[in-house]
Amino acid sequence: EGLRRRHVAGAGGGDGAAADFSSVALTRLKKIDFYTKVQEDCVQKSQRGGFVTVVVAIVMLALFWNALHEYLTVDIEEKITIDTRLSQRTRVSINMSFPRLPCPELTVETMDSAGNSQTNLRQGLVLTSLGSEGQPLPEARPEFSGCLPCLEGSGGTHQCCNTCSELLEAYEEQGKSWAEARKTEPRCKDEVGCRVQAEVSVTKMSGNIKVALGGFRLKANELREEDGDVKETFNTSHVIHAITFGDVVPGLPGALDDTAKFVRQGVYTFNYYLQLVPTIYADLQGNRPLTNQYSVSHKATNIMVRGGELTGLPGVFFVYDFSPFLVVKTAKAQRFTYFLTSVCAIIGGAFS
Repeated sequence: EGLRRRHVAGAGGGDGAAADFSSVALTRLKKIDFYTKVQEDCVQKSQRGGFVTVVVAIVMLALFWNALHEYLTVDIEEKITIDTRLSQRTRVSINMSFPRLPCPELTVETMDSAGNSQTNLRQGLVLTSLGSEGQPLPEARPEFSGCLPCLEGSGGTHQCCNTCSELLEAYEEQGKSWAEARKTEPRCKDEVGCRVQAEVSVTKMSGNIKVALGGFRLKANELREEDGDVKETFNTSHVIHAITFGDVVPGLPGALDDTAKFVRQGVYTFNYYLQLVPTIYADLQGNRPLTNQYSVSHKATNIMVRGGELTGLPGVFFVYDFSPFLVVKTAKAQRFTYFLTSVCAIIGGAFS
């Protein structure tokens, strides 16, 4: 009983040493705290402080919205170089309507300054007949089913003429005037307009595209005697829905899109003069479509018909010329780290 137990060094000393190390480390970490705290007893809240807090919160939200807007905005960098792609052809897409001209009246042709021409285009051309209200008419109509005769147009390649277009084409093939048939034939009474959708390929030199009076109505640049009613029938009122030179770039409207011209009296020729600038758009996905921006001016001329002679050809002409320069537009987006830095700066400035 008189013996005492001797304390053995190291018994339970491991836990004590670890606790001492953690305490020392936390003490040293506390000494480098730059954000010193104010005791709660020394803090006093006021109405002025609440007002300042609301103002700071509003300013923070405004700055955050501005930083987000800048981050989501895509900047466009432009560079101008010499266009070396002179041998490359350009695809032209035309979409327009003639509310007072039937489709057989129209022809699409191209010609460039070197004399290369494409006449009476059929490939890449879609003609849709329109009604009196501008509505598309179906090619096959129930009331004209079976095999209807071609009347004076019989004897050619057309055996059946169930639509107005087929009937007038048969007349044209036989060299007959269909002016009277278009007025009186029931197959033609509802077809008063035409929508023209054409795709043509042109060389990179100045030229023109015309959507004009069909050549079969002319003889030595004069109206055929039996077609002298052109003053009444050839109304070149039109609506240009869209015209593009090259690839279609979403969000890039053309200067002629949705252009409408109406003729009240007379026979008119409309000339649109386009100055084309080849342009490459490099988007964020790595696409590089080649298109053409253009500026445009126009002129409308009333060509009078005297004794069957025309002082000009009625129709719509697109006269174009290519610029020797190439514009390269590159889309640039801000990095996410820039946006994150801006947000941290806003938050840090508000709480400092």
